Amino acid sequence: MRKFEAPTLEEAYAEAARAFSCSITELEIQVVQNPSRGFLGFGKKPAVIVATCPAQERNRQKLERAQEPRSEEAAEAAAPVPAETPETPAPEVCEAPAAVVAEEIVAVVEEVIAETPEAVESEEKEAGAKPAPRLERDNDIFDNFYNETPDIHAVVSEIEEKINALFEHACFDIDRIQVGAFDE
Repeated sequence: MRKFEAPTLEEAYAEAARAFSCSITELEIQVVQNPSRGFLGFGKKPAVIVATCPAQERNRQKLERAQEPRSEEAAEAAAPVPAETPETPAPEVCEAPAAVVAEEIVAVVEEVIAETPEAVESEEKEAGAKPAPRLERDNDIFDNFYNETPDIHAVVSEIEEKINALFEHACFDIDRIQVGAFDE
């Protein structure tokens, strides 16, 4: 515990924080005397506080305990247990050269990458999703955009189905929505 004096409580708190090199919120503070301005400068009293920093106290105590000599029994109890015990066998050490292991890893990764598109396509087929069209080049999307003439009735029925499916999960009771083709 240390005693600090300053013209205001705030300044005393700041001085204590600087002295302990910690935050004001970490301090335990007891106000011994509140400051007063007095009358025309007579009877003026500074703020007096007593502060401690519990975090620093704990750290200091830990250091003291660490520096104390230990008894032989405590040293044996704190000694590390050997890695090999009958219950836990030693880990296997890889005898292969690093280059061989690297080649095996690359081969496995290439197999996984090669299998991935097929797995995704089979999952899409099982889920009933339409496969994405395979394009020869990226510009085919833009070239075919204006050339496609979809069946308007098929588009209308698809929109109607999806909107009604969406509103079935709403918290309100909504009548079936009808969608029609309208062309100006």
